[in-house]
Formats: sequence, C-alpha cells, structure tokens
Amino acid sequence: MEPMLRRLFVLRDQSWSSLRVRWPRDRDEVLFLVKSFADAAAMTSQVSQMWLFGSYASGRNTAYSDVDLCVVLRIGSTIDYDRLLRRFGGMAPDLELQLHVYDEETFNRMRASGSTFMREVMKGIRLL
Repeated sequence: MEPMLRRLFVLRDQSWSSLRVRWPRDRDEVLFLVKSFADAAAMTSQVSQMWLFGSYASGRNTAYSDVDLCVVLRIGSTIDYDRLLRRFGGMAPDLELQLHVYDEETFNRMRASGSTFMREVMKGIRLL
C-alpha cells in the first residue's frame, strides 16, 4: 500500500472511549419505570389518560428505541413539558422520551377519525 493511503487507514490514537456499545433496556424494567412515571403524573388532576405505544409496548424495542408516551390532559388543563421531561429523566436518564400530549377533546376527535397514529396508540398499553 502506498504511504499516503496507509496514513489514511491508520488510527491517529487508539481510543476505546469513542466506541459506544448499547444494549436494549430490559422491557420489564422500562415498563416498571413508565408505570411509576404514570402513577406520579396521575397525582396531578391534569392527566386523564396515558398510553405507552411503539416498540416498547409491542416488544420490538432495540438498543436505540425511545419511549413513546401519549398523554391526555383534562380539558382546560395545561402541563409543563420541561418539568414532565425532567421528572422522567430523573427516573431513567439513559432513556429518550417522546411525549405526545393532547387535550381530551383533540384526543377523542383523532381517535374517532381513525387516524393511523391513533390506531398505533390504541394498540399500546394504557397506563392510566
């Protein structure tokens, strides 16, 4: 191999710290964490329903799966997304959380319309 090409294929510094290996979180552990999170959210009078959907709900999770939650608020309620995310992040900092938040009216309208997204949510696990 020519010297120029050889230099391109040689690592400058041997470093294992740049290698990141991830394993999927145990599904039962994630379900426990999510249920605990839902129970904490239920203590506020704002949340009427919470659904886990996507790969963790269906058992198809991988090392790169996020946690998909659909949160339904009572009509007239508001919620602080950042506070909710911080609360979950404190429980499981290595899990990425995707929140989909709707008020009851919007949630019911989407459900009645038969939207593909809502069908996915309904296949999930109702936590509240």
